[in-house]
This record gives sequence, C-alpha cells and structure tokens, in this order.
Amino acid sequence: MLLVTGGAGFIGRHYLEFHEIHHPEEEILCIDALTYAADAKFIEQWQLAPHHHFIKARIEDGPRMKEIFSTYPITRI
Repeated sequence: MLLVTGGAGFIGRHYLEFHEIHHPEEEILCIDALTYAADAKFIEQWQLAPHHHFIKARIEDGPRMKEIFSTYPITRI
C-alpha cells in the first residue's frame, strides 16, 4: 500500500491522478488535514474507488500516525 500525504492539495491531487493512470491496481492511503488549500470534493470522488482510502489527519500527530501505520499495510510513502 502506498501512503500519500497532502493528497487533497494541488500537487498531491495531481500526483494521485497521475499514479492512478500508471498504477490503477495499487491500493493507496491518502492522509490530509483538509486545511484551506485542500480540495475536499476531489477526495470525495477519489475515495469512491474501492482501493482508495482516505484519513483526515495531521502528519505531525505522532500517536495518530502510529495508529495508522499499525492499521494499514503501508509499504511505500
């Protein structure tokens, strides 16, 4: 599973779109805090695919990140 942080932002969104074209079978976990620069509507549509997962979280939240890494089989960031 690939972990992408900031996937709702401008660069992250375009990366997720690019990655989906080139690796459509790969499971992806996107973490984003959904702050002012986020495109929540993109995430709503993106996560409709069964192999796309989204968690609203801040990467500086150590306990939350530890929980996420314990729950999901992340192999790449």
